Parts: sequence; structure tokens; C-alpha cells
Amino acid sequence: MKERKKINIVTTDGQERIADLLLDIHLDSTGKDYVLYTFHEVDDKGLETIYASTVENRDNEEVFIDIATEEEWTEIKKVMKETIKKNQQNG
Repeated sequence: MKERKKINIVTTDGQERIADLLLDIHLDSTGKDYVLYTFHEVDDKGLETIYASTVENRDNEEVFIDIATEEEWTEIKKVMKETIKKNQQNG
């Protein structure tokens, strides 16, 4: 299995955490860039929790921002499903 790129996440309470980058995408519909990442936390259904954030460039530094609208979430979920389906088909 290919090793994933690590990214540093600063939480809203100022804590720094290292996450695995799952996917970075650009949505033409919003004109924004997004990242999907995980800390390998598992929910009560046994599924790994995946986080998504908007990426903004501020003062030459990438900053992750909460996704603002339900429409953005819908588009991101669509990309996630397509990526999972593609990965399953490719073995």
C-alpha cells in the first residue's frame, strides 16, 4: 500500500495534529480547492472518519477552512463516491 502524504492540521482549539491526506481536489462549480484527510478515527459503525476542508492561501500559507454550504458538501461527497468506485474497479 502506498504511503500517504502527511499534513499538519491546526484544530479550532489551537492543537496541532498530523493527518493522512486522502485526496486534494478542485471543484469548478465553486472555484475552490479542497482537501480530504483522516486521523484514522473509527466511528461507532466501524467506519473511518474522513474530514474535508476548503483550502485558502493566506499570506503565502495554506489555511484549511470549514466547508460553508450544503451544496459544497454535496459536490465533495459526489467526488468521494466516484473516487471510491474508481479505486474498487482498479483493484
